[in-house]
Amino acid sequence: RKSFLANVLDKAFQTAGLSVAKSMAVLDIGCGTGDAAPFLRDYSRPDGSLTGIDVSETALAAAQNTNAYDRLEESDLLAFCATCEDRYDLVVCLDALYWFADPAPVFAAVERILKPDGVFIFTVTPQTREPEFSTDVYGRFSHNPDYVSARLSASGLYKTDDRDYPCVLFTARKKPQ
Repeated sequence: RKSFLANVLDKAFQTAGLSVAKSMAVLDIGCGTGDAAPFLRDYSRPDGSLTGIDVSETALAAAQNTNAYDRLEESDLLAFCATCEDRYDLVVCLDALYWFADPAPVFAAVERILKPDGVFIFTVTPQTREPEFSTDVYGRFSHNPDYVSARLSASGLYKTDDRDYPCVLFTARKKPQ
């Protein structure tokens, strides 16, 4: 029986037309303890790479124990993307955008590091009460999916999946050059 995470990633990868063992350069933004690493690793093998970034040193120590990442870096995602010289085929950001009221800077940063026709898979916590976003008691943001779609389009990425999931899963792609 697959976990919720595995099911969500499977659906996103199917929507994007990705298959395992593609030897892609994969970036796991907000990798945390590495929960997604076993699934993402299959897309970077045999000759690609899997990089994880997170702001938590403690989470990265746990991620190291998965032995799935080729590289782990303690960094804020905007700072990492601003200085990153690598280009990625696949960028995944699961449950990390709730720290941003406006996801536009994240989308612009990801667009910069994606290869042409690269895929960006991310989740947001849904809400519909406000036109854009709201916060919970912990200061985390939930977003109106229409607001996120508009900000995504404005960044130069385009949404490739219109299905709804409990976590509001977005699959986007960078336009080919």
